[in-house]
Amino acid sequence: MNRLLIYEYGIKSSHFRNGQFTDDELNVLREKAFKDLLNSNLIICDDMSATIDVIEKVCKQQVPDMVFVDYFQRLRFANDSHFEAKNVALRLKNIAREFDVPVIVGTQVNGRMKWNDKTRSLIEADVSSGDVRTTQSLWHEADVSIILNSRRNRETNQIVVKVEVDKARDADYCTFYLELDKQYLKYNTITREDYYASTDKY
Repeated sequence: MNRLLIYEYGIKSSHFRNGQFTDDELNVLREKAFKDLLNSNLIICDDMSATIDVIEKVCKQQVPDMVFVDYFQRLRFANDSHFEAKNVALRLKNIAREFDVPVIVGTQVNGRMKWNDKTRSLIEADVSSGDVRTTQSLWHEADVSIILNSRRNRETNQIVVKVEVDKARDADYCTFYLELDKQYLKYNTITREDYYASTDKY
């Protein structure tokens, strides 16, 4: 909830950590932000081991405009088989069809390591489409697949992100690069050169 308030109302993230809000920020929180959140239709199911049955039940009760599942590996499967994961992915797609809503599912893919000649050490390599396709049938069932690779520059502590549309139905493939403004949790566009210049410093 704090992250939503930071992003939507321009309140510095550091003020949520230290509790030292400005008078203007306090006024925004009291007079607008909290009221907006209370009147919003946002529903958060904070269950770290939810099942697909729970997700379907909540969708039938609430009839959502959009569904976010964060993240796929945390769902509780009936068993650990590949077929069960595929079944869950298919049922998530059926939710999108039944309610005619976007269903956005996050998943984490472990990156690989590569040798960096500049630092003479192993560094993380960007996750590729081949890595994503091994993630429990999600890639195969998705209409759109977006790969996010994030890197933190150890010298500046700045976070940069490569966003790659890896699979798209009725859309173009593309790649773009962002830099995180940590104070307001917003992303600003940067160039490909800026991204790799930052990541090469690891």
